[in-house]
Amino acid sequence: MYGIDSWDLSQEEIREYREKIEYYNKLLQLDYSLRILSN
Repeated sequence: MYGIDSWDLSQEEIREYREKIEYYNKLLQLDYSLRILSN
């Protein structure tokens, strides 16, 4: 997962970054799906 664990971050910060990454991945997947459907 992007090597986040190797950064000098607390577990809380790592969890927050992971949640943000998952959120943006969902947005990207949704955008991609909508583009396919609209073609």
